[in-house]
Amino acid sequence: MLIKSQKVVVAFSAWAILTLTLLTLFNSLNYEYLFVLDLLGLLVITQLLSPYTMKPKWRPRLDIFLMAGVAIFALLVSNKALQMIS
Repeated sequence: MLIKSQKVVVAFSAWAILTLTLLTLFNSLNYEYLFVLDLLGLLVITQLLSPYTMKPKWRPRLDIFLMAGVAIFALLVSNKALQMIS
């Protein structure tokens, strides 16, 4: 039986492969689309699989990746906004 941290890794791996496959099938493979979809998947999976009553040991390490992903997402959005303005 898998522990919670392993379930997060397995679920995210399945999500990443699914998004990569779908983007390839629709000929929309782009690093920005892949990154945003994978970040959204990781955020949803983290919320669904983490317990509500306590914070497990693995959660702070995952939060570092989530904060870095949100920061990169903000950079991508600001870059697209600047491209649209100019």
